[in-house]
Amino acid sequence: MDMPALARTFGVLLTLLAPAAIALAGGVTSPTLFIPAIPGVLLFFLGQWAKSQPAKRPLAMHLAAGVALLFVLAGLGRGIPTWLKILGGEQPSSWLAPVMVLMMTGLSAVFLGLCVQSFVKAAKARRLAQNENR
Repeated sequence: MDMPALARTFGVLLTLLAPAAIALAGGVTSPTLFIPAIPGVLLFFLGQWAKSQPAKRPLAMHLAAGVALLFVLAGLGRGIPTWLKILGGEQPSSWLAPVMVLMMTGLSAVFLGLCVQSFVKAAKARRLAQNENR
């Protein structure tokens, strides 16, 4: 699994949520519409850093996983209360914000899961190589 490429891909997807939200809002802009671009830009640059400096790849990918975890937690903290209200029958003034939070959280969670899977696979490979050298 090419994690730097995945980081850049998820970075682009998260960053594109902002223009998509603006388009869906009919051109209305709000600074909060750009929140998904924060992890998007960070993931993109961390992926690019990992690609350009292979020696720093583990650090860059762990930082990228940390960014994803932070935004999963932020999305859950913002999204759970909102979705509980919606499920309780309260209608939001706009569906755009809850859907964008859900998309940001979902994309961040998928990337975080792929990071964990990659870290586990790398640790197993490292242990196997150590056992073979004994």
